[in-house]
Amino acid sequence: MVFIVLSLLILLYGIYNYKKGFMLYIISTIFSYPVSVFKIAGFSVSTTIIMALFFFSLYIFRNIHNKRKDISTEGFPFKLPLILLFVSLLITPFFAYAGFSVEFARSLTIVCRSYLLIWIMWDIIEDDNDFSFAFKAIIVVMVISCLYGIYEYTLSFNPLLNFKHSISDEGFDLYSLQTLRGYRLTSVFEHPIGAGMTMGLYSIFIFVEFVRYKEVIPFNKLAIFTAILCIPCVLLTKMRASVVFTIIASLCLISPAFYKKKRFYAILLIFLIVIPFIYLMARNNPILSNVVLSIFNSDYQTAAGGSNSVMRFSQLKAVYELFKLSPIGGLGETFKSVYSSVYTQEVLGLESIWFEQMAMHGAVGVIANIVLMYFTVIKIPMKYRSVPAFTFGLAYWVTYTLTSTPSFRIIIFFLIEFYFIKKSEVYRKSLKGNENSWKTAW
Repeated sequence: MVFIVLSLLILLYGIYNYKKGFMLYIISTIFSYPVSVFKIAGFSVSTTIIMALFFFSLYIFRNIHNKRKDISTEGFPFKLPLILLFVSLLITPFFAYAGFSVEFARSLTIVCRSYLLIWIMWDIIEDDNDFSFAFKAIIVVMVISCLYGIYEYTLSFNPLLNFKHSISDEGFDLYSLQTLRGYRLTSVFEHPIGAGMTMGLYSIFIFVEFVRYKEVIPFNKLAIFTAILCIPCVLLTKMRASVVFTIIASLCLISPAFYKKKRFYAILLIFLIVIPFIYLMARNNPILSNVVLSIFNSDYQTAAGGSNSVMRFSQLKAVYELFKLSPIGGLGETFKSVYSSVYTQEVLGLESIWFEQMAMHGAVGVIANIVLMYFTVIKIPMKYRSVPAFTFGLAYWVTYTLTSTPSFRIIIFFLIEFYFIKKSEVYRKSLKGNENSWKTAW
C-alpha cells in the first residue's frame, strides 16, 4: 500500500510538472518496489507498468521529442542497441518454454521498467536545472540508504527488505540472511550486489565531480560525506562484484593531471583518515578480508566462498545445452519455473549476462547485448571523448560478464552516463545556438 500511494502521488505531481514528476519517479526506483495493482487475464499489472506507460503517454502527448530537436542536433545515442533489445524481447515469447502469454507479459515488464524510461530520460533531462534537481534528490536518497544500511547491518535485520519480500508476487532470495559469509548489507535494495554496485556508482560519481570537474556540488559536505560512507557500505555487502565495479569505475580518477589539483589531495587526505577504520573493520571480520583478497588471489577463494572458475565452466556447459534447445529466441525469462532438468540445476543463478542471454533470449539476445556493450564502452565514450563514461561503462560490463547484477539500478547508471555525455564539449557544440544553456549540472 505504501508504494502504491507513493506512485500515485508522483503520478499526480507528474501531471502538474511532467519533468520533475518523471525525475522523482526515476529517483524513487532506488528504494521503491513494484507492487501488483490488478490483474488482467492472469497478467499482473504493477505500479512499474502503470507509471512507465503514464509517463510515456504524456511524453507522446506533450510532443517532448520534437521540442528537444529544436534545441539539439543530437539524437538518442543508444537507439540501435535498444531497438535490438526490443526485438529480442518481442521474439523470445514465440520460443519461450512457459508459453507466449506468460513471456510476453514478462517482456512488457522489462521494457517498461528499463528501456522505455531510459529512452524518455535522454530526451527530457537536458539542461543544468534538470540534472541539478535529479542529483540533489539522489544525494538525499543515498545518504538515507547508507545510514539505513549501517543500521541494518549492525542489527542484522532489514525490515524494509522483509516488507518487500512479503508484497512480492514472485518473491526473491533473502540473500543477506545466508550465513556463508555472515550477514550482508542490503540497505534499501533487494540484493547485496545491487546495493554495493549502486553505492559504488554514486560514490565514484561524486568524486569525479569533485576532483575531475571541480564542480560546486549542492549539499557539498553531505554529498562528499555520503560518497565516503558508501565505501564501507560497499565492503559490508561482502560481494566481490560490488568491489570490482567500484574499483574499475574509479580508474577515471587516476591521471597525472589530477595530482596538481588541490581537491585530489583533499580526497586523498580523507581516504587516509578513513583507511584505518576500514582496516579495523576488516581485521575484526576475517570473512570480509577474504572476500576482498579473493579478487586478487585465488588462494583466498575457498575461505571467501562463492563461485569459482570451475563452477563457471560448469555453468557454461549447462547453459550451452539449454541454448541448443532454442538457439534463436531462447527459453524465456521464466523457463526455470516450468522446465526441470539436470541442466537447469547446473546453471545455478546464471552468473553472467552471457549465460542469461544464451539461455533466456538466445542468439538474438546475445547479439543485442554485444551491440549495447560496444556502444557503452567504445562508441559513445569515443564519440563524446568522455573518460568517465568509458570507465563507468567498462565497470558495468566487466562486472556483469563475471557475475549477475541483481537489483542494480540500471536506470541510475544511464542517468549518470547521459550526464557525462551531455557535459562533454562535443555535445555542447552540437547545441544550436544554446551552448550557454549547458554550463554545469550544479
